[in-house]
Amino acid sequence: MFVELTDWIAASELRSWVIHMLSNFSFLPPVIQSIHIVSMCVIVGSVGFLSLRLVGIAVPTQSVSEMLQRLSPWFLCALPVSGLSGMVFVVARPARYFFNPVVGVKTVLFVIGVVLAVFIYLWDRSRNGFWDQKGTNVVVIRLIGYFSIVVWLGVILSGRWIAYVDYLFWPGAA
Repeated sequence: MFVELTDWIAASELRSWVIHMLSNFSFLPPVIQSIHIVSMCVIVGSVGFLSLRLVGIAVPTQSVSEMLQRLSPWFLCALPVSGLSGMVFVVARPARYFFNPVVGVKTVLFVIGVVLAVFIYLWDRSRNGFWDQKGTNVVVIRLIGYFSIVVWLGVILSGRWIAYVDYLFWPGAA
């Protein structure tokens, strides 16, 4: 499946255009990469504060519902920016990303993290402040918070390792 997808992208006009843009405008690759990293920082920062609040470390004076209200717009705006900026590099070099096992790890962790964040938000909305209610199982809430922190740390670390796997495991491939 990945072979066919890689071949399809490699033969596409979109890839030709992306490579032309990245090659002819030398400022473009670092700008797009910076946009990607900043959008990931916004995503991880907003979910990170929420997770730290669930664990009981960050901003104990603010309710989880208030925090969700304040941070979810940042999270939701940064998601498409992160996706589009990351896809530029995937389109430019599909084989590098589709056959790199670290990309798979990052993608799986990213999806888990996004689904968990959306679950936390929707559960709070449907249960009118569920995370702040008396009688809610504090142990389960803290476990969700710790799990979220571990997932997003995995996203960050795997994101940084994507570039280095080429050099470590496939010498000459980079």
